[in-house]
Amino acid sequence: MNSDYVRLPKELVEGEKGEKLWEYWQQKLAGELPVLNLPTDRPRSPLQTDNGAAYPFKLSEKLTRQLKALAKQEEVTL
Repeated sequence: MNSDYVRLPKELVEGEKGEKLWEYWQQKLAGELPVLNLPTDRPRSPLQTDNGAAYPFKLSEKLTRQLKALAKQEEVTL
């Protein structure tokens, strides 16, 4: 069963159909990417600056174990 999930995508991207899909997505994604108009708490700068920030912090071992257990239970990654 699981091999079917692997084989299908492989068959899809190989050969003539895969080439057509590749060309389609190359054309579809070519050029400038549009700006996402997401709600913000302040006006957006007209120039993208890539200014970001990081806030280093440490979690206790106990909290780390609890978070890992919760992530496993909910089938998500941290």
